[in-house]
Amino acid sequence: MKRHILVVILLAGLTGIYFSDSLFGNRVWTDGPALFSSYPWKAYSPYRDIEELIEQDNTTFYIPNQIFLARALFDRGEFPLWNPLILGGTPFFASSNKHTLAVTNFVYALLDFPAAINWHVALQVFLAGLFMYLYLFRLTRSRGAASAGALIFMFSGQLIEQTFLLSIEELMWIPLALWALDVAADPPFRYWPFVLLGGTLALVFLGGLEFNTPVLYTLMGVLWLSIAFRRWRGWPGSFKLHFVAGSLLALVLCLGISGVKLFPSAENYLLSSRLLSGYPIDLDAVDATGPALTKQFAYLGLNLAFPIGPPLILRAFGGNLFYFGFLTFIVILFSLGRVQRQPYRLYLSVAIASLLISGLGRFLVTLVTLNWGELLPVSIIRPFLQHHNQALVTTIVIPVLGALSLQHLLESGDEMRRRRRYLVALVVVLALLIGMTFVRSSLGGEGPLGRLLGNVSPMMAIAVTAAAGVGLFLWSRGALARRTAWVLIIGLLAVDLMVVTRLPFRLPTREQWYPRTAAFDYLESQPGLFRITAFQDFAGPFSWFARVLAPNTAMVGGVSDIRGWTNFMWSRHAQLFSGIEGSNLAGLDNLYRNRFDMYRNTTWFKWLNLFNVKYLILSNDESDLLRPDQFRLVHSSEVRIYENRDVLPRAFIVHETEVAKGPQEAIARMSDSGFDFGRRVLLDAPLPPEHRPTGFATRAQAEIVHYGLNEVVVETDTDQPGVLVLTDSYHPGWRAEVDGHPAPLLTGDYIFRAVPVPEGVHEVRFRFLPQTFVWGLGISLGSFLFGLGLAGGSLWARRRGRTKRLHDGSESGGIG
Repeated sequence: MKRHILVVILLAGLTGIYFSDSLFGNRVWTDGPALFSSYPWKAYSPYRDIEELIEQDNTTFYIPNQIFLARALFDRGEFPLWNPLILGGTPFFASSNKHTLAVTNFVYALLDFPAAINWHVALQVFLAGLFMYLYLFRLTRSRGAASAGALIFMFSGQLIEQTFLLSIEELMWIPLALWALDVAADPPFRYWPFVLLGGTLALVFLGGLEFNTPVLYTLMGVLWLSIAFRRWRGWPGSFKLHFVAGSLLALVLCLGISGVKLFPSAENYLLSSRLLSGYPIDLDAVDATGPALTKQFAYLGLNLAFPIGPPLILRAFGGNLFYFGFLTFIVILFSLGRVQRQPYRLYLSVAIASLLISGLGRFLVTLVTLNWGELLPVSIIRPFLQHHNQALVTTIVIPVLGALSLQHLLESGDEMRRRRRYLVALVVVLALLIGMTFVRSSLGGEGPLGRLLGNVSPMMAIAVTAAAGVGLFLWSRGALARRTAWVLIIGLLAVDLMVVTRLPFRLPTREQWYPRTAAFDYLESQPGLFRITAFQDFAGPFSWFARVLAPNTAMVGGVSDIRGWTNFMWSRHAQLFSGIEGSNLAGLDNLYRNRFDMYRNTTWFKWLNLFNVKYLILSNDESDLLRPDQFRLVHSSEVRIYENRDVLPRAFIVHETEVAKGPQEAIARMSDSGFDFGRRVLLDAPLPPEHRPTGFATRAQAEIVHYGLNEVVVETDTDQPGVLVLTDSYHPGWRAEVDGHPAPLLTGDYIFRAVPVPEGVHEVRFRFLPQTFVWGLGISLGSFLFGLGLAGGSLWARRRGRTKRLHDGSESGGIG
């Protein structure tokens, strides 16, 4: 145990050294170039002239949602089932890209942003290495090989790149699941490994990405079946039956514990625009029909013809050259029969299959999409085919192969020589990490050397990988000594770390991370409930690279934006917004990946009133085409802010209703210049006779007295029965009460909430508590308690049996 503690201290120490700039310095572990490419960071960044086409997932999705989650849980004390700050409100908890139930989120209760981000990332990296060490030590029984594999895993380029997205939560659990699976497959039968396996796989789903989770589940299923088939003949007959039963138990526990998120997630998927359209083809791989097909054929040909295919592999595995070197190393060993142990065959097969799937699968998806358009079956299987998801598989597989390879290199020779090799390896790794961290800190991406390390590492990766393949081939033929092969592996680790250290060169300082702009100070000082929006600089699917204010970034300041980017944009939003834009919903021209941006369209000026958009933001470079009778300039600094004079309040009462049949009729009717949103509401179905307005009202007031995340309370006062319109998004999970009694909740103006209210003074309460969440929570708690009791009973019985055996042995010894 003491020896393992030293390894744990080593992993923790190296993590602290690598993240020293952020944990103990003034840097924030955030992708600087992406952060600085949009407002408000763009206006104050020293890198404002950098033009890099980087997907801004970190800036516009993960960080705003993580901040919203932390503030809701730890500042407001509310569990955020609903997010009212984007798109007029959207389900928050069930989205699998929000990491709401990630175990490591507890750091946000202890630290303020942005320090919590840094410790969150470092904790995930450390746990990833710790769990991988636990699994590899069980496979190799070698602390040196297991430590090396853990370092390969936790400091790999793919995993470190994932930290920019705060999304390695699901990745770090897989080695622990593999450890539990290996223990479960080793007789005698015990319940607790299967319980741990099911619980760990549930944590993968509860805190993971919707794209990563199915790929990782598929990997676990392949390894699960492979291990069972490989060991089946050696198992006793009774253990075979118990293993099958235990496997079913693990699957049931995984689904049951995941129920709190699984059920509402399924409901929201059925209601979202994804079911209508799926995902468009990745535009970074599809420029046009001819170039796209040429590119895919070239990638596929290179990877089938050579063991090292630089073009696709560099994209597929995040520029991590240690993967390529070890993959080449293991392919050579396996092909020459130098290593015949079964784990090699298993993991090597998975690695090669992953490589081929990422190449061939992407090509086929492109071919199908270009010829037949976006098909729902293709959208479903896309996560298994995309290169960045296949990289997750190799991120886990290659450290295992690397540890087994190192064990093979070290298994011969005397004990003193092995200890010397371990010591040399650890000293070299420690020196490399400290050296690379020092280089990163001292250069900061500036100067000739900093630019060299930041820009030419992909070409360096190609050259060094090719050299590594040649060297390992010569070693396998006996032309190089074993010592040379060992030095070659250390060299690969060195270059791998160099590739990784180029990533954080442009980490922002804490002052740059979220600057206090004059425009946001103005917006946050305005009273009442209101929304904002921003017209973009230019149209097109990649317009967010030059936008004034990125969707979701207003959420960081607690400001509500009519735009947004979420996994579950309600299909009615997509239909309405596409109808206003005059675009085709099937193409999702302006709803790329459930993201909504606003472009210049004169029809929007009327709809802004209904959507409670009080302030419109324009860049100083845009021409002023706003009507002065509707919009007046109220603030001018880095951007210009205009106030909408005709904006409707968030909640109001109307006394006229209409009924529309379907989205086309509804959008067309509300787009009519004669339709007055402040006087009438468009419903999907007629009101019951007892709730219909009876006449013109002289008094109709609605005041929001409480506006929470999952609850809204409105006081109404009207002298005639009417309909309360709350311009927050409708969802079947919302319920309405009038004076404590259930009331019908209708869909008003196609996407909002409407409740009939009687005359007089009344209290209308909206509560968001989907039945799917209630059912899922009950199932999750029951499954967790059942698994916990089963595991506890199994461990108690095992301990009791061991105590009894010791007692019987002592008694027999005494008699003898």
